[in-house]
Amino acid sequence: MTEVRGDAQAVPTAPHRRLWWLIAAAAVLAMAVPWVVAASRGGHPGGDPGGVRLAALRQVSAALPAGAVIQEHVDASPSWTSCDGRPGTEGWDEALADWQFTSTKPRDQVRAHAAAQMAALHWSAAGASSTPLGPVLEWTRVIQPGVQAHAQLGLGQSGPGQPPYWELSAVAPPEGTAASGC
Repeated sequence: MTEVRGDAQAVPTAPHRRLWWLIAAAAVLAMAVPWVVAASRGGHPGGDPGGVRLAALRQVSAALPAGAVIQEHVDASPSWTSCDGRPGTEGWDEALADWQFTSTKPRDQVRAHAAAQMAALHWSAAGASSTPLGPVLEWTRVIQPGVQAHAQLGLGQSGPGQPPYWELSAVAPPEGTAASGC
């Protein structure tokens, strides 16, 4: 509906003006949504979209022996980082699932259980490295096309005279640009 004023110009009435402003506001919001979504994700594509990599790493917990006492557990999705803030080193860090635990089972039994469970989860033995506390068992697995994860089980020690603890950890590279240069 229009209103004719004294100078013979047709001017939209108030309800039409409100509708026009609502349409303009909706258009502005529609253009802003992608920017808001990108900002909420840190503005950098990649990491671990949908948590797929971290979910695959969490399955490694099956290698923990029955009765294990968890001392510390960390699940970490990739986060955008850099090497001490140095330009040119920005990128995503790795996805990580890590358990520090103790067990009353003999060391060979803990290792044998882990090896059997990792094989059942389709992780391939990648050898073992030697440390003063004993061997560190290592595995690899392709968790997504082109994405190879690594896992290991070994003994650690907090300090001299402290009892040893077991550490089971699994890591996977991020999607997208990885942090570098450290």
